[in-house]
Amino acid sequence: MRTGKDPDGLCPPWYILGAGALGTLIAGQLQAQEKPFILLSRDRADRHRRLNLGDRWLDLSLQPIAELQQGVIQGLIVATKAGDCSNAIAQVSDGLAAEAEVLVMANGLGFEPELASVVDSSRLLRGVSTAAAYRQGSEEVITASHGETYVGRMGQNGNSEDHHKPPSLFLSSSLCQLKTWSWEAEIERRIHRKFCINCVVNPLSAFLRCKNGMLVEHPDYRTQTQDLASEVEEVARELGLWSGEETLMSAVVAVCQSTSDNLSSTLQDVLAGRKSELPFLSGELHKRAERKGIETPQSVCLLDKLLG
Repeated sequence: MRTGKDPDGLCPPWYILGAGALGTLIAGQLQAQEKPFILLSRDRADRHRRLNLGDRWLDLSLQPIAELQQGVIQGLIVATKAGDCSNAIAQVSDGLAAEAEVLVMANGLGFEPELASVVDSSRLLRGVSTAAAYRQGSEEVITASHGETYVGRMGQNGNSEDHHKPPSLFLSSSLCQLKTWSWEAEIERRIHRKFCINCVVNPLSAFLRCKNGMLVEHPDYRTQTQDLASEVEEVARELGLWSGEETLMSAVVAVCQSTSDNLSSTLQDVLAGRKSELPFLSGELHKRAERKGIETPQSVCLLDKLLG
């Protein structure tokens, strides 16, 4: 069983915090391309993941957070939900080196102020991925789409004044070398785009209990998807979160088709009885719209049904 550590010790590993679907998928991408990593677990008994990449399975070992040594983490990938990021980072704070880079992969908006309390803006990176995976049991993760992953720099509270700074040597020689990963100077645009798409796909797929592809393949579901996409796009344009000639529905269709066999993260959470990231998706959209006197009836209805 491979650990993902660099046998020559030439490059420090990326530590991955969050051994769910996304964290395991990232670990598998690193291992498949022989980049060093350490996948962390909160439970000492949780030591193993199996990842299906489509053409093969990978075995991945986990290291308990309790076994972290002080100051060893040069790079941390946070693959937890938006509401858990700050607490998760705090749990490994003793393991972070003074200049460690922290890459947050969480979906949604509205949790940035909490991040600023635990990570200095100069070391904070944000990631956006169109890759998709879902858990199958406690240890297995199935890849639904390899997708593309973009990494960029954002300042505190969403201030992107330093986003044109190039990636560090550590980042450019590791993650940016992965086939489907790239540096994105305008990462905020990518974040907003995925936020809007997720405000349609996640709540609706969770409510209908269906895979992403069914949202556009099933005639009745497609009608509901179109209605919700129209509402979200209208609001998002007013809020400056969506621009250009492309309609949100066309983007949603493309995502649903490319991840047709995937269960959205929100649906996975609902089925497992876990809290979801909806407060940082539809909930955040509603908060911002409400401050401007804009109504979001369909989004609020889905929130009420899913969150009770």
